[in-house]
Amino acid sequence: MTITSVMGIYSDAGPGKYIERPFWDHSSGVYVFEANAADAYFTVEAALIMPMVLALYVLIIYASFFMYDRCIAEQDAYILCMREGTRKDAGPVLAPDPQRILADENRQHGTKYIALSGWKSSAGARGSKGIYEAHGVCAPPVMQNIFSLKEGIWTIRVRSASRKSDPPLLIRQYRRRQYIVKSAAELFADQKE
Repeated sequence: MTITSVMGIYSDAGPGKYIERPFWDHSSGVYVFEANAADAYFTVEAALIMPMVLALYVLIIYASFFMYDRCIAEQDAYILCMREGTRKDAGPVLAPDPQRILADENRQHGTKYIALSGWKSSAGARGSKGIYEAHGVCAPPVMQNIFSLKEGIWTIRVRSASRKSDPPLLIRQYRRRQYIVKSAAELFADQKE
């Protein structure tokens, strides 16, 4: 026996069996509900494909975090070295100070990094060249134990260097040398006459 109502059709196929998806039957003038059953292969495919698609989306988002952190780290390393390279010191000695590079690091980095952990940095000087090196792992705490985040795959390493220069001092030194050469040339010209 089948009972038809506006909300659906209840059949005598079993207790509580409700057939869904209504459509209008023009011949009888009532709503008829057709069965909404998916084949088994569709369910299995959805169970396998959807997690893969979601994992792909998460991987793309994570890779974009990694690229963002890497670009910002490269930029910060360059800016730290450039600042130390152009900083004016008292006296004619052109030697970078590694301690000032490291002191400026916290101010430069701020809170703009996403999922960066284990950041270690060092600074040094070789002659008039200041060198900054740093490395860290781009792994959010939730994903640090996942198999895809093996050691070294998501590590960010940056290295930057710049020479300490004082353009006004270099211009003065050049003009002073030019003046000495000109004075010596005039002195030798006067002695020949």
